[in-house]
Amino acid sequence: MAVVFAGLLGIRSYNGRRFHVEKETRFMMDTYVTMYAVGLKEITSKAISLALDRMQEIDTKFNSLSPKSPIYAFNNSGIPISDPEILNLLQIALSVSQKSEGAFDITVASLAELWGFYSKSYRIPGAQEINDCLGAVGFRHLSFNNGKLEKDNPAVRIDLGGIAKGYALTEAVKVLKAQKVSSALLDAGGDVYALGKKGRHSWKVGIKDPR
Repeated sequence: MAVVFAGLLGIRSYNGRRFHVEKETRFMMDTYVTMYAVGLKEITSKAISLALDRMQEIDTKFNSLSPKSPIYAFNNSGIPISDPEILNLLQIALSVSQKSEGAFDITVASLAELWGFYSKSYRIPGAQEINDCLGAVGFRHLSFNNGKLEKDNPAVRIDLGGIAKGYALTEAVKVLKAQKVSSALLDAGGDVYALGKKGRHSWKVGIKDPR
């Protein structure tokens, strides 16, 4: 009996380690990114750290306000974008723009700035201000030439905020899977990805009542 009891304790202890929930939060992409992963702590801790590192890498590369980003150079100096990873996402973004007939458009940076989204000094601009901006807005100002993204108007600026966060989550999940994590929840300020289940139960995602 003592041997069986000890064996049961060992199984329970092992199952407890397998169901460990690791959590880490970092600030990036202008929001708090929180990641949960279920499994052995020595696996989940490393996996989450690597996945968040990958998201941080994408944040730096795709951030139009970061001088380190090719997008910043494109917006402010007109330097064509040639980075393969960025070009791949740009092709997807422009495909969505075409299919949605411009409902989704990455050339809205000038308008976003006008409304104060970058400075956080929000305001409602006047009709003339908006009109002045519209000449530099429109995905058709962008084109791919010789493996580079170019623009036909120096005033055109792009912002991948509407698509880069989802891409970053997808890349983070690839890292988690490569590290043998099969159960995780990723929350990037409203953009959520659920992988597998939380033990025997599904992950639960809700929308908070703003009031």
